[in-house]
Amino acid sequence: MRKLLWLATPLILSLSLLFIFTVNSSRAADDGLSFVAPAECPEAGCAAGQRLNFSIQFSVSPKKPNPNTQVCVYAPADGQADGDGPWADFTSGWISATGLLSGEAYTQDQVSTICSDNKDEDDQWLVGAYTQLKTPTTDQLEFALHIHPDADVDGYITVKVFEPSEVNGSWEQTSSFSTPILVVERSEIVYVAASPDDCDIFFPCFVNSGDDLDQGLGTGLRDAVLAVDPGDEIRILTDYAIKDNTVLVDKEVLIRGHENALITYIGTECDQPMLLITEGASLSELTINDGNCFNPSRNLIEVDSADPVAIKQNTLVFGDHAIFIHDNFGDVAIAFNHIVNNDSYAVFREFDNNTGDVAIYANNIINNRTGYQVDCNQRGTANHNFWGEGKSALASANNCAVTNGKRLGALIRLDTARPGVEAQRLTVTSNMTYAFDEKIGARRSTGNDFDIIIVNHGQGSAASIPFYQDGAGNIQPCSNFYDVFLADGAVATNLILALKYDLNSNCVTKIESSDNCGSTNSQNYPLYWFDPATNATDGWDRTGQPPQGPGAGGVTGQETSCNLSAKEIQVVIDNSGRPGISSDLNFTPFVVGLPIVDGVILSQFTAQFDGSKVNLRWITTSEINTQGFYVLRSDSRDGTYARISSQINAIGDTHIGGIYQFADTTITFARTYFYKLEVIDINGNSIELHGPVSTVTSTATPTATQTRTPTTIPTATGTWTRSPTPKPYNSPTPYYIYRTPTPYIQLRTATPSVGPTQFRTFGPSPVGTDDFITYPTADMDTDSGYPIPDPDDQVRETPPVEGYPLPVTPSPGQPTPTTNSETDQDDSDTPATGTDDEGELPVQNIRWIFIMVGIAGGLSLIGATSVILAGSRFS
Repeated sequence: MRKLLWLATPLILSLSLLFIFTVNSSRAADDGLSFVAPAECPEAGCAAGQRLNFSIQFSVSPKKPNPNTQVCVYAPADGQADGDGPWADFTSGWISATGLLSGEAYTQDQVSTICSDNKDEDDQWLVGAYTQLKTPTTDQLEFALHIHPDADVDGYITVKVFEPSEVNGSWEQTSSFSTPILVVERSEIVYVAASPDDCDIFFPCFVNSGDDLDQGLGTGLRDAVLAVDPGDEIRILTDYAIKDNTVLVDKEVLIRGHENALITYIGTECDQPMLLITEGASLSELTINDGNCFNPSRNLIEVDSADPVAIKQNTLVFGDHAIFIHDNFGDVAIAFNHIVNNDSYAVFREFDNNTGDVAIYANNIINNRTGYQVDCNQRGTANHNFWGEGKSALASANNCAVTNGKRLGALIRLDTARPGVEAQRLTVTSNMTYAFDEKIGARRSTGNDFDIIIVNHGQGSAASIPFYQDGAGNIQPCSNFYDVFLADGAVATNLILALKYDLNSNCVTKIESSDNCGSTNSQNYPLYWFDPATNATDGWDRTGQPPQGPGAGGVTGQETSCNLSAKEIQVVIDNSGRPGISSDLNFTPFVVGLPIVDGVILSQFTAQFDGSKVNLRWITTSEINTQGFYVLRSDSRDGTYARISSQINAIGDTHIGGIYQFADTTITFARTYFYKLEVIDINGNSIELHGPVSTVTSTATPTATQTRTPTTIPTATGTWTRSPTPKPYNSPTPYYIYRTPTPYIQLRTATPSVGPTQFRTFGPSPVGTDDFITYPTADMDTDSGYPIPDPDDQVRETPPVEGYPLPVTPSPGQPTPTTNSETDQDDSDTPATGTDDEGELPVQNIRWIFIMVGIAGGLSLIGATSVILAGSRFS
């Protein structure tokens, strides 16, 4: 046994030394060239023009000559199939000025002509760096470059390391590393995304790299602007975050959001604008906010361009100035945007003597700074915008050409498919052209083509009725409410406007009755208009009748006709009567509707089986001379309906409705039930039936207790997850505003003096339902796109101001961004020396620690063996 132990001692010592050298050589195994940011190319390949950050690690045994280490970076000399041209562009590139492991200073260049003399025949030398290193060591450098925008073939990056020879001091190559790069050539449409995974099936796709430099270098958006040709389109994908520096847009390009894309920011340096446009660019279909910045916030868009700029169909929230226009020569068009809850002006133009004008029209501009919302500084117009409930144009637009009679009287409906609002420019030709799902159309019968702007206010609540508070009054809609006006500079002699009335079956029945379109008197046809400027109308007047207001001056109405087969009513607007194409087509809202009669305007009626009963729910937006309701039920759609409830008392009035629900527990399982709602007037007469709605009951199942869970909620574009607690303004964790086109807002009720609509429950309450919650009716309208706000989601604690909506809440649905290889990367040109980011020792020191540990381990084994032998000797 003792002999065996003595024989094992050298073996143990050898194994210990082998462990030492294995640990010591493991660093050499890590030598190589790798991506830093992005960590990889998108699946289709890196876009031509993409900026790339690399890391090179190498081991050397430097000799005495000074310098004694040279690093050279190469790429293909010809990367363009249609002609001679480089594959890579190092114009704005860099290489580390300090070794990341050694801490030694590097000089960017080559010793003599080492790099240029040792390139392969097909290569281009891009950059080199040399230094004086001590003892055998491992070091690391980083560098950045662009793939050339005109590259259209796959390429590679090669790095070679050179040292002086021991024999004669001449330089010789000691290592070489290369990585292939798949390239997607640029096209007329390119994409920008936060990460390669977000590029998905879209290419060429630019992503953020590791830098955060002037003009936005290091962002995929800046790379895209540099790469594309004027007139090309850049599409932003998903939630895209820029960096601390402003992204410069200095090319005439269209930057457009793809499927409700968001541009935001996740840092804390908030003293620069998000975007700066210096050439005639266009921005559309984007939601833009400045992330976590507050006091100061960042200007969202700045414009300093000699060419025209268009900012249309966007949602601009939570910035400082939403749009700041510098000393500008180019005109700026700002239209179809939802601009809310910015700290300063929605639009501000600096005072100057230059020729650029600003045209601000068809926007929601609400709840930005206190007081004036925009300032044109005598260089523009601001008509046809909605400034908030009861807000005049003159009190909202400073130093702008603006007329109170040309303001919009209701919130423009928020677009459900993209950011911004439902408004569009339509060219009127001799053929009928429709807009908004073919619900409104226009043509001309004389003159030349011209453009009109159509603004959609939606319907379903008093908040959608233009100028409801200014004398228009209530009206039962059978179409959406629209404002129609001539585009600036349009010349027109006549316009034939057509509105569909097929909103629901009740509308079709009543409008086609003998009281309306079934009449031979066109003055009865229920296409209405309202004049807010000259009081030609008395509230809502029919287009076919002489206007009834004090400002009418005895004029006639206009030719109005019903097209029953197309389910639409048409009016000819010219200068022969009112509404007139010259006198009114810069002011006028239109709607197909019905006179207000006794009864209710119903915006929702549903039936839903929950496993044990059928829950019925209905919402009214107006109740005129209404005493109550009965719920009726039948086994078939066209069968006999019988009352299954006692009378349910009405709680609304002419101006505001109610929210009701009733539980039908007298059901048989595995059956289909049909329900109608019977309306009773104040005299006890049955005056209306609504429905039917139906549901299928399934086999009886135990009813599980419902709990409120702030989890996922479906939207038109996916789901968002509500965070349990709101983030404060100054939270170090940034938040995103969800990119849904309908910001999470609350509308005020049409009559502020009237209390909120009661939520009334009849029959057994559904488990987990609050019986006495109150909601404004307007917020319950699913058609208008205004969901009910949750108080837990209020982040900016700005007190409500007169007008609506209340402050937009940041979407809690966006997860807190986690750091990745991009954000963890040191972006400076001169990496810190001495220790790495976590305060660890340099690698060369760590290697000696491993040696010492190995020696200590070997000596410990020898000592243990000696103790055993000694014990056996004296035993």
